[in-house]
Amino acid sequence: MLCYPHTNMDFSGVGVGYFFGTFGYLYDREELEEYLNDFDPNDPVQLKALLDEFFFPNDYRGLTAQHKIVLANMLHDKLLNPKTDFAIVFQEDEANGWRFPDEWHIQDARAIFKHIYQFLLEEWGDELSAVGYDVVPFDKIV
Repeated sequence: MLCYPHTNMDFSGVGVGYFFGTFGYLYDREELEEYLNDFDPNDPVQLKALLDEFFFPNDYRGLTAQHKIVLANMLHDKLLNPKTDFAIVFQEDEANGWRFPDEWHIQDARAIFKHIYQFLLEEWGDELSAVGYDVVPFDKIV
């Protein structure tokens, strides 16, 4: 069983919210929220900058090639399913401490995740291909 890094919790059920986990738990972190409010995740350039700063650096995440394959497959499958509700990721859940910066107004959640898939392939494509993963090009899911 593949586990979340540094835990013994099963990673196979990871969802699309994983890409925004760093941003979603903002309680007691006002300085992070203020910083993130300066970004517009609807803008692919700004979204890429956020992911480059908070998601793709692997030093603290500890993602192996197998974790990355699970994430790529999961996101690919979700994007191919027209019934996938990506907007649910951005819904506030104060009871569990899950919210996004007040200034973030998501226009098209599916488009954001299409961009994330594109960026994921740019960042991880060579590594995944090197371990035998058949990378599905971005243009095949659009």
